[in-house]
Amino acid sequence: MKKKEEIPCILYLYLQLKLDEKFKGNEFPLKEVSSYLHEWRIPKQLRPLVIKEFEMLGLIEKKDRNTIKIGRPEFSMERVNEYYSKLHLFT
Repeated sequence: MKKKEEIPCILYLYLQLKLDEKFKGNEFPLKEVSSYLHEWRIPKQLRPLVIKEFEMLGLIEKKDRNTIKIGRPEFSMERVNEYYSKLHLFT
C-alpha cells in the first residue's frame, strides 16, 4: 500500500491568517474567536471541532479553558504557488 502524502491543511492555514489579522496574535476569549468563525459561516455545532483541530495542528494554543493565543501564521498568499506545487496542481 502506498503511503499517503501529508495534506497541507490550506483552509486551516488561511483561517489562522485571518484570525491573526483580526486578533493580532494576542490572547483572546475563546467565545470571541468562536463568534468570529461565524463570519466564515462555520455552523455553531462545528466550531468547537474546528477550534480543537486548530489546536491539534499547532495553529492556536489554549492558555486556559476560556482563552486562546493565535500562533504566528505560516501561510502567505504571496507563497500560494508552493501549495499548488505540493498538491500537484501545476500542469
